[in-house]
Order: sequence, then C-alpha cells, then structure tokens
Amino acid sequence: MKKMLCLLSALLTLCLLSACGQKACGGLVPDGTPLPGRVVRLYEDSLLLAGSEGGVYTASPTEETLAGLREGDLVTLYYSGVILETFPAQLGQVEVVADQTGFDDLCVLYRQVLEDLWGEDAALNEGITQIGVDLSQSGLSQSEQSALAWAFAGDQGLPAIEGTWQELADQGYIDGENLYWEDGVLFFIRAEQDAGEPGLVFTAEKWRSGTGAYFFCDCTSTQDKNGHWSDYTVGAFAIS
Repeated sequence: MKKMLCLLSALLTLCLLSACGQKACGGLVPDGTPLPGRVVRLYEDSLLLAGSEGGVYTASPTEETLAGLREGDLVTLYYSGVILETFPAQLGQVEVVADQTGFDDLCVLYRQVLEDLWGEDAALNEGITQIGVDLSQSGLSQSEQSALAWAFAGDQGLPAIEGTWQELADQGYIDGENLYWEDGVLFFIRAEQDAGEPGLVFTAEKWRSGTGAYFFCDCTSTQDKNGHWSDYTVGAFAIS
C-alpha cells in the first residue's frame, strides 16, 4: 500500500511539474522560443521589432494582438517554425506578450524628426536612389538604429544604408574629395544629452554635399513618467 501511495504521489508531482511548465506569474506561457525586443513600427498587419539582444525582425501576429500594441512597447515574441534570413528577419507563428513597464517611444520621436527633415529643402532629395542613416550618436541601441533606418527609408520607397559620413565615404558611396553624394542623401541625429535623461537635446541634419545640407539645431524634447517623448522643438534652422 505504501509503495502504491508513493507511486501515486510521484505521478502527481510529475503532472504538477508539467503543468507548471505551461504557466508563469499566473498566466499561460505561449509555446515557442522567446524573443524580447521593442516595437519600433506598427503596420496594418505586422510589426517591426528591434531585438533586445540584437537583430531586427518582422512578425504578423493576430489583429487583436496588434490592436493592443503601441510603437515603443517592450514585448516578448514567442515564435515557432522557420526564420526567413532576410532583412529584417521574418518570424512565423508568432504570439506576443507585452511588458507594461517597458514603454519608451524614442524611436517614434526620431522617426518624426527624420520625416520632417525629409520634407525640408526637397531639392536635396532629387534623383537619389538610396538613403544613408547615421544614428550611432542618437542614444538608441544598435538594433533600434537599424530598425528605424529601415523603416524610415522604406517609407520613402528607398533602401537604407547605415554608416557615418566617413564610413560611407570609405565605402565609396560619398565622394569624399569633392564632398558630394551623387545618388544618395545622409540623415543623422546626434544627441547632445543622454537619451536616458528626462530631457533630451539633439541636432539633426540632412546632407547631400558640402554646399547642400539642412540642419535642425538645439532640438529639445522631454520624457514623461510613462516613457512617452513629447513633440520636439527646434532651437534654430541652418542651411549650407
């Protein structure tokens, strides 16, 4: 009888352990591999994610899930199946769990800055076939930089090329001797104050040549306690 009770007890323990493997913090854990990151862009039927450990991904969760997300949310994607090795990488069979404490929409603020710059001095955009983006001094993570560059350039129907002015010159995109990019324009944002601070001061520029550039100088924005960045103000405009 003792042996039977011990056996039943062991079986019950195994069942409980198995059930616990499907639960966490009182809720069900979705099946699949977890991938944490930040939602950089929401589209009609998909999202763009900057992975917390690197990488840029797109996924198409359910309409209900997408409706409950915001650009700037910190989330964990649970995916199964293959990953298409494109850029961004494409995930299949995705479920999303949002972390309600991790919201920060700095990418949204910077995307607005880039779009506003795109609209200034439109002659600088004429005839280009590619867009250079340098966010290396913006305070964003590397994956956020890449995701934002891809999203912004894609909105203009053009490919993004990441790099500093010098890197793009070294790679032959920019004519460093004559200070001219024949078929591209470079956008950059430089944070003068750490983006982790409540207030942010930054400069943004659109550059086509030594005599063709447009600047937003001494821009400011503030972050509220919920992680949302306010509309920015421009301290001064400059043209070269």
